[in-house]
Amino acid sequence: MNMLLRRNRSVLSGQAQGVRDASLHLDFARQKYAKGGSAGLNEVLPFADFGTDTRASTATYYDANGTLQTAAVDAPRFDHDPATGERLGILLEEQRTNLLTYSEQFDNAAWTKSLSTVTANTITSPDRTTTADKLVEDTTASDVHVAVQDVTFSAADYTFSAYLKSAERTFTRLVAFDGTSAFSCYVNLSTGEITGASGVSNSTSDDVGDGWYRVSISFSAAAGSGNIAIRTATGGTGSSDSYTGDGTSGIYLWGADLEPGSFPTSYIKTEASQVTRSADNLSITGTNFSDFYNQSEGTFVMDLDYLGATVATPVLFSAGTSFNDAVYISLSGSNLLLSVRSGGASYFGGASFALPSSQFRFAIALKDDDMAFVIDGGTISTDTSGTIPTPTNLSLTGASWAAGNYINTHIKSLTYYPRRLTNAKLQSLTTA
Repeated sequence: MNMLLRRNRSVLSGQAQGVRDASLHLDFARQKYAKGGSAGLNEVLPFADFGTDTRASTATYYDANGTLQTAAVDAPRFDHDPATGERLGILLEEQRTNLLTYSEQFDNAAWTKSLSTVTANTITSPDRTTTADKLVEDTTASDVHVAVQDVTFSAADYTFSAYLKSAERTFTRLVAFDGTSAFSCYVNLSTGEITGASGVSNSTSDDVGDGWYRVSISFSAAAGSGNIAIRTATGGTGSSDSYTGDGTSGIYLWGADLEPGSFPTSYIKTEASQVTRSADNLSITGTNFSDFYNQSEGTFVMDLDYLGATVATPVLFSAGTSFNDAVYISLSGSNLLLSVRSGGASYFGGASFALPSSQFRFAIALKDDDMAFVIDGGTISTDTSGTIPTPTNLSLTGASWAAGNYINTHIKSLTYYPRRLTNAKLQSLTTA
């Protein structure tokens, strides 16, 4: 065994069982990458030496210390759990737009303060700058103390989020109003618990460290002129956001974000105008693809989580712009759909598999008349008729023939074996 290969086997993690037999191993969580030929892995390279991650805008992510960072245009985002520091892998998302302005400047006139004031730049925010503001109630009796921004809604799904932290008040209420209906949730900012929600399709509260929570509500709005609001509260239900203030108490707030979409994505900062974060496109093409890919047979193993997706979301490989030679999965609700197409013919027939959780590992084995698929070491699904596709690239986000369809995910690792592994091996490799 040569010294380079011995070193590769010691530094690469991911699916440790049998990874030495792979011809491609992308360990995004640890940022270690290797590729080789039919004889197995034989070199360790920076990912940029053989793959590309393109995005036409900046975008945010959390570093290992839990600090919210901004990645440059075309720079990959290696994300972490901000509360625990866990390595989550590479963050890939669809395009989104923050419809709010002055997302971090609640003292700006874009935010109407009703029976309240805002003290700017009072404490450290999630990006470790002193830019977080304080919403302070006045002494008006039995009324709502709130910061509001007007919004024009279309008939569509939206998600409103903000970073919030307790001060003298430990409860808050997020509210969106489309001109007809209100959508809201109460949050206990001392624990992060959502204590009540109304009219929403989903509400979340994520611990991002240092007492901060990123709270969101998702809802289906009607077309109309409305607003979004952040209110102080004295409790977690009912009318506890209508009370007599003391003139000094409040909560801390930062990073408000209103996006068309049914789930939250990474924070998008704005100032005087709305800002769009472009979609991520991660791919391996040309000889960088053909160097590791075996047209006769092969197996992909991927470890990822599911942050949300459109109905048709290709995440494997295709032949350039052709839909007719491709392997892809789609994440739809609580199901994963698999499609294999070769020369225009379909195999697996868009087979549907229930996802065991948002974090999962799957394998797809390909060989003429001998294809297999498995999730998390479960029951093997097979198709024993048909030929495998003739692809020219690997795409981990979208393909040009499926424009606008993107996965929203953390990919921890992707491994490719240049042979059709046994069903028993597929199960062992996908068992956590």
